[in-house]
Amino acid sequence: MILFFAVALSIAAFAQGEKEFTYAPRVFDGKEMNQMWDKFSSDKAWQVIAKEAESKGFKKITNKEASWGFEGEIKSPTGKTEKVLFCVFDFLNPKNIKQGCSMVWGKVGDQSYKAYLIFPEGVTDPDKKFELSQEWYVDANNKVQKANSWGRCFRRCMQRGVTATGVETEIGNNRSRIVVGGSSYVVSCPGICLASALGCSGLAAGVAVAVIGAGIVAGGSGGVAIPVLVAAGGIGAGLLFTCVSAGCGTCTFMCALGCIGE
Repeated sequence: MILFFAVALSIAAFAQGEKEFTYAPRVFDGKEMNQMWDKFSSDKAWQVIAKEAESKGFKKITNKEASWGFEGEIKSPTGKTEKVLFCVFDFLNPKNIKQGCSMVWGKVGDQSYKAYLIFPEGVTDPDKKFELSQEWYVDANNKVQKANSWGRCFRRCMQRGVTATGVETEIGNNRSRIVVGGSSYVVSCPGICLASALGCSGLAAGVAVAVIGAGIVAGGSGGVAIPVLVAAGGIGAGLLFTCVSAGCGTCTFMCALGCIGE
């Protein structure tokens, strides 16, 4: 028992002493996100899930706030370097603004993931939105399969006290060890990140920007302001990432990448 306790203390001390990884990739602006969408649209697998999302009544929102992404390289403590890319685009059902949808494109090294998520109707809490989301991805044969999924893994990775098995391990003081591309990184993950997403001034605090695209204007409703969409529950991952990443950057980036393929 004494030996076990000593070993446990030794491991804890090592974990606390591990160097924290910080990451500042190149985050795309609105114009670049449009360019990425155009680029992805020529991909067969992406076409498959885009068509399926559209068949369920969802249409892409073209506001710059409704898409988010980044690219760059990460270098592990052992010296391994991986190129990474992550993009998310929000959709909305013009006939039901209480329900949002997002398409995700992620890549770490040679591993890629293309999927779409449908969020629960009328749910505004970001934590519950991700936990109750449904997700489908495209396999190697361009067949759509039900996912486990990336969304729920991301939610657990961002939370405290609820670990993402195989991806994230908490080591105390809001620090986690996150696995990306087979390498492990120690990252600061404040527990308020996901829970405070809707406090972002760009979403909830009176930004009377009307949602464009999504067939809303064409549907004759005259558009819907983003705060109205937030209150209804129809926001997707793109809008949430825009807020969460501002104050919780490295954790957001690494959880998004670590959960690819989960």
